[in-house]
Amino acid sequence: MEVTEVTLRLMLLGMPGIVAYLIICKITTKRKATQLDSLLQIFLLSILSYLLLSGFYLALASVTGGRITIQSPLERLIGSISSKTNSILFWEIVAATTASVVVAFGWSYAWYYKLLTKLARFIRASNRYGDDGIMAAFLSSEQLHEKGEWLVVRDHSTNVFYYGFVHAWSDSNDEQRELILLDVSVYSNDDGSFLYQTNYLYLERPKGVLSIETPPLPSAPGEAHDPTDTPDDSQ
Repeated sequence: MEVTEVTLRLMLLGMPGIVAYLIICKITTKRKATQLDSLLQIFLLSILSYLLLSGFYLALASVTGGRITIQSPLERLIGSISSKTNSILFWEIVAATTASVVVAFGWSYAWYYKLLTKLARFIRASNRYGDDGIMAAFLSSEQLHEKGEWLVVRDHSTNVFYYGFVHAWSDSNDEQRELILLDVSVYSNDDGSFLYQTNYLYLERPKGVLSIETPPLPSAPGEAHDPTDTPDDSQ
């Protein structure tokens, strides 16, 4: 494929979006995206980076009472693409790339707290929990965090269950389910008898093998709950 001058300009001017996209991929759980989706996201991140830089320039002009004014980066961006006589503004790209770091962390913050999904659910435009799957939605839910992350994890392949603190879990898009549990007590799934205890447990199983439950609450204040007292499945 021949790389024209316009294509080269677009690649250089899209550098802020590329940097932001790489940061987002490193610090978030991204579902598999098509090449078109990735290009559209890079384009959007580039525009947001230049908009953030433009906002900074406007704030600088406002604070200084107009003594310091800089042309909007978006105006320069459009001009540098449309006219071959305009030179690529190197320092403008460097400044926008710096701004893209802020954009990437803001994007990641919105993704982690599912702000767009919560807004859509609030206005009843959607009933989705996000793109991470129900398992991730359950383990990261605010209701679960309020109760604590001590959970009962049933392993139906070995007929045991684990009671412990869920420290970390794998992406829902992975073929294997991975969990890291702390302060784990292991019990038999048949009669609930105690088997052993360990401080640290890494668990890896195929999809459909594990089920996760919240332990029953104590029946009286100060009474310790027993993870073996699980609800009757026949009810």
